[in-house]
Amino acid sequence: MSRSSHPVRRLFVTAALAVAVGAAACGGSRVTLNADEYAPGIKDQAGTYNGTHLYLVTPVNQAENTSVFYYYAADESVQYGGPALTSYLWYGLKKAFTAMGITVYERKPAFLAPELQLTFTSWTDREFTSQITLVSPRPFQRTMTVAFPSPPSAQATFEQRKAFAYRQVDTIVAQLLSDPEFQASYLAAQPPPGTVPQFVSPSPAPAPSTSVAPLASPTSAAPSAVPPPPPPPSTPP
Repeated sequence: MSRSSHPVRRLFVTAALAVAVGAAACGGSRVTLNADEYAPGIKDQAGTYNGTHLYLVTPVNQAENTSVFYYYAADESVQYGGPALTSYLWYGLKKAFTAMGITVYERKPAFLAPELQLTFTSWTDREFTSQITLVSPRPFQRTMTVAFPSPPSAQATFEQRKAFAYRQVDTIVAQLLSDPEFQASYLAAQPPPGTVPQFVSPSPAPAPSTSVAPLASPTSAAPSAVPPPPPPPSTPP
């Protein structure tokens, strides 16, 4: 596969994965995750992805080290999850991509747009491995492993573990979108100017879980997310 002639666009994870040591231990605990709480901590300073379109297929879980609902710390002392991992990851990716200025579709749109497929085969607090396929005139396929070098210590608090888990989504998206070959494939599949009908809006995803207040990062507040596209204009009588 040829490499893009474009320079690599730097994406910045604004919230660190490392967490401070807390006062209370939470060994053997369950950390409940909710995509409604996740506040993306990434941004594309170059604006490479702003205004683009993406059809995001529901991820597939083939990770033998997870269950349907949970992934685990490498030492199996903590489990992370609650909703089905495929649903949690889809909503998390959608929010992160939206924060980058990408319009995400749950159903294949009627116009040209890249189609992103993920099949993850491993997920712990140390790493995430997934087969990535981007359907595009310039096809992209790769096995991507994302390392999380500073997982919570045995003394980390529940809130610190939760914040760490949400920053994992940031890191997955940042590594994927920073790949120059992925970027070239993605941009090659964008609809030509003027071919996206103005009334088209992202298809609604399945109803999310009950909303709760956003969780702040333990080190810094997440930047404001890019607002979603405006609603379609009403049809005149």
